[in-house]
Amino acid sequence: VAPVTVAGVDLLPAPSSPGRRDELGARRAGDPPRGAAVADLETCALLAIAGRLGIAVGAALVVAETAAGEIDEPATEAALLDLGGACADALERAAQASSSGTASLL
Repeated sequence: VAPVTVAGVDLLPAPSSPGRRDELGARRAGDPPRGAAVADLETCALLAIAGRLGIAVGAALVVAETAAGEIDEPATEAALLDLGGACADALERAAQASSSGTASLL
């Protein structure tokens, strides 16, 4: 697993933002914005709403589709199962930390 830069493309920048025309053009072309390897279409909105509501939230992503639109279903399923296991472990640690008065997930 290699880290990559992910661009959230589910929230549009303000009309007066520099580079807005460039970002909109890239979205129409189906490419992630400059500097990003992949585009995410859902997470930014969830994070923004959680922030407004004061809700703690986290996100973990699995890249399932290549730039050519191909999906390796067995590899995607395996990655999602691994991610689910890691999330369950993190939640368990959070619950234990909460009950012991420790605030760390590490």
